[in-house]
This record gives sequence, C-alpha cells and structure tokens, in this order.
Amino acid sequence: MKKNALLFLNIAVFGFIVQSKNLSVFMDYATFNAAGQTPYLETYFSVVGSSLVWEKSDEGDEFNAAVEVLISISKEDSVVYMDRYKLSGPSILDTTGEINNFIDIQRIPLKNGAYSVYIEVSDAANPLSNLS
Repeated sequence: MKKNALLFLNIAVFGFIVQSKNLSVFMDYATFNAAGQTPYLETYFSVVGSSLVWEKSDEGDEFNAAVEVLISISKEDSVVYMDRYKLSGPSILDTTGEINNFIDIQRIPLKNGAYSVYIEVSDAANPLSNLS
C-alpha cells in the first residue's frame, strides 16, 4: 500500500480577513497532492475594490486601482519560493457607484514538507496601507 505524504504548511493564520486603514483583503489557501504530479499550494485573494485608492488613468476616462503582493515561502532557514507581483483591478468609469471586488489565484509547486509562508499586500496607490 502506497502512502502519500501530505503537504503541510505552517501558516500563522489559515484563511483570514485582514484590514489596515482602508485596505481590505480576504485570503485563503488549499494544498493539493495528486498521484504522479508535483504537490502544490493554491492561494486565493479577494480584494475589496471599495477599500482601494482609485486613480484617474492617463487617458482620463477611467479609474484604476491595484495591490502589490509579496509571497515568500521558506523551509527551515531557506527561501524556496518568492514572488512579487502587481494585481490590477478592472478599470471603472465612476468611483461614486458600486465598486466590485477582484480576485487572484496563484498555483505554487512545492515538494511535500513543512513550510512557513509570509504574505504582504499593499495598495499600489497608498503604500502606507499594507497588510502582512
């Protein structure tokens, strides 16, 4: 009988809602271990659109907002994965009406083992509004 080792993550909070000043982000994760494939971690972010600073685009007709995301995964004292990226929300014409949330999913291949995860999210237009 073949036993599959489980991917284990040591995350201080698993599935959390965080707020800092105006920034509001929902985060969750799941681990997957399919036979014959590399195990992986999926991260899920939902950014509350109304919690961001929306800036007028260069064209002047639309407003844009984005968050900057940093994901760092360590095993013992070594960083085994790091990514920093900008997640842009959809352009909108009016900031006085309803502003939709936007989502992101990342799939990160990891060997089975115990890991520590550090995540930081900040409003691209308001760097003082960050979460970690």
